[in-house]
Amino acid sequence: MAGLLFPLRYLSPADRAIVEGFYDRGMSANQLASLIGVHPGTVRRRTRQLLRHLRSPLFGFILAHRGQWTRQRRTVAEVHILQRHALRETARRGKLTLHIVRRETDAILAQFEMQGFEFEPKARRA
Repeated sequence: MAGLLFPLRYLSPADRAIVEGFYDRGMSANQLASLIGVHPGTVRRRTRQLLRHLRSPLFGFILAHRGQWTRQRRTVAEVHILQRHALRETARRGKLTLHIVRRETDAILAQFEMQGFEFEPKARRA
């Protein structure tokens, strides 16, 4: 867990609370579920998703390169990709247009792929 502590600050507060409760405070899925009002299976699934997200090559790529980017690109990377907010919410928070958010997202993913990584979009349920 020590390697995940630094990147936690880039998660949304709700996501960070789940990971910290589970790992730092040693709370069970049942305890966390009762606190946030969801089913324990939801907490377990969400925790697995968050850990996969924190360990993903894209997450690491953004942390390594965000200092070289413009404020716009850094905002889009942190809010949309790291914190996993929707495009419209990212635009609102960054005071950007939806077009700029899409353009910056595409630029980040293109840079990521140019480094030899392959972007795998999240699979949608049928």
